[in-house]
Amino acid sequence: MSCFRISLAHLKRGEVRILPDNELFVSSVSLFRKIYPSGTTLDFSFLGSADIRISIISADGSLQPLVQRSCRPEHPGAGIYDVSINLDLSGIRDGRIKTEFTALSEAEIFLKVPRLGIREKIPDRSSVLYDFIFPDPSLCSEEQLYFRLHGKSGVFLSEQRYVRLGIGAEADFMTYFNSFSTMKWSKYTNVKTPAVYLDLAGSCEICLICQYMAERFTAGRYLVSAEERSICVIPVPENCNFAVTGVTVRNISAEASSEADPVCHQYGNSAASCSGCHDDNGDENGNDRGDESESTGNDKNTVTIFGGGWLSSEPAVRDINLGIVITTFRREKAVTATVARMIRAVSRHPEYCNCILSPASSVCVRSRLLQLYALSRQEFLFCR
Repeated sequence: MSCFRISLAHLKRGEVRILPDNELFVSSVSLFRKIYPSGTTLDFSFLGSADIRISIISADGSLQPLVQRSCRPEHPGAGIYDVSINLDLSGIRDGRIKTEFTALSEAEIFLKVPRLGIREKIPDRSSVLYDFIFPDPSLCSEEQLYFRLHGKSGVFLSEQRYVRLGIGAEADFMTYFNSFSTMKWSKYTNVKTPAVYLDLAGSCEICLICQYMAERFTAGRYLVSAEERSICVIPVPENCNFAVTGVTVRNISAEASSEADPVCHQYGNSAASCSGCHDDNGDENGNDRGDESESTGNDKNTVTIFGGGWLSSEPAVRDINLGIVITTFRREKAVTATVARMIRAVSRHPEYCNCILSPASSVCVRSRLLQLYALSRQEFLFCR
């Protein structure tokens, strides 16, 4: 997996940049120790000179210095260089992590981000635990239960059934319907290596987000550039098996008139170059390759999300038979509508369309339930 650099900050001499909580890694000391019991390494790249200070802010507001590093090129005029910082909090109990950059000269700070490969389709549909769902007017059209759109150019097109993101817009799928309880799946099932897949087109940054109690943090950040509709798969790290997991997709396409690499300048406005990066919508000389195919309905400055979901590489332990009980009192019309909607949904599903009981078999099932009810009312409390 190749890595590319994105601009984190462009600082003038003497300027200070303090990272917001959880922008790069979790800022709670207790949670950091839970995720990284043996510590971790922070990797940055620099153009110019800057100081890095990492401190711990205790509950009483006092500041405890942890790491201080002066980052300078080997010789004047040198290009981008890499810096790695080992961070071990094993001797600290609580507090919050503060990361601060101070420019010693005009400086650009970069973050290394891996680039995901893309594929035409999911190799095995049986590995899908469940797919993302989008607003359904017949059921619930409250968008924020499905995703949250940030930026004026983000929109859900209900007829086409996809999300479209303009430049800078973001879709957050850490929601009621589309998040993934990694904690419960790892505790109650044999799913130990889940992954998220996205069906999309365009150039975007994908962040794997984790939520634990009141703390939300970024567990992974990746870049994807797909000229045509494609599938990308992101594994969930093992050290996130105690949290709820979600994903965000952010459009990082450059404006058509800009010659700057969109990957390198999503955070800053610097015109500094970045080694190893180029815009996949153009060739190495910056010449435009043209719009994407009409089959995706996507242009080079737009990200289109057609769907997604959660996967697992673990094999199924056994076949599951699912019974659905609707408890209500004298609301036959509502129950009838609900059952009809469920039957329609299942009948459209590629794997479960043949699993609906026929009227004849339903009678058999009802007879069997009545027998169970007659044999043991304590074990089978109610049947209607």
